[in-house]
Amino acid sequence: MSVVTDKSYHSSYDDTTMIVDKGLLMLPYNKVIDPAGTVVKFGNPTLENHSLDCMLLPDGRVLAVEDRYGLTLIDAKENKLVTHLDYTGSYKGLMSTYSGIKVVEIDHKIHIFWGATNPSSKTSFILDAVWDGKKAAIDNAIAFKGLDPSPMALPNDIAIQKEGGEYYLYVVLNGNSRLNKIRLQDKRRCGPGRRAWRLSGLP
Repeated sequence: MSVVTDKSYHSSYDDTTMIVDKGLLMLPYNKVIDPAGTVVKFGNPTLENHSLDCMLLPDGRVLAVEDRYGLTLIDAKENKLVTHLDYTGSYKGLMSTYSGIKVVEIDHKIHIFWGATNPSSKTSFILDAVWDGKKAAIDNAIAFKGLDPSPMALPNDIAIQKEGGEYYLYVVLNGNSRLNKIRLQDKRRCGPGRRAWRLSGLP
């Protein structure tokens, strides 16, 4: 950082753009990001592609990263990309939403859950991908529609709990101001009257 004594108040970094090929990043509002650890880069640098949330898989080696355009699996020991799950086929057009990624082992399979939405169809999903040790593939998707006046449900954080021998998924729908409880075995919506609970204190 440079200090000037004249009246121009111009610093050397005022005209600097963001640097994408080095560890040090200059932001357009005169802030500097200088990571303390190792930077692992992935994704298309021309897109708004950033990590939203992450969770270490049970093996303690692979890190699952929810990114804007899919799911990135990173070898946390070698600091390198293992594979990327893109939104293709029937999931084309999806974008991951906010934070919220969870990993659970069910029937000897590693399941990764996170939220995404399709801005065109206004439909939101909780995606369930299965990790086989080399790649991840979407095994299931639970859809949510927006409730008026919200155009989209927008899944935010999620939680998975085992209750009475069965796994249940809790989903905060930020757009709907609702909390949904879903039994994973049959995707049955649970709760009072099989409807979602309204989050208290929200409009």
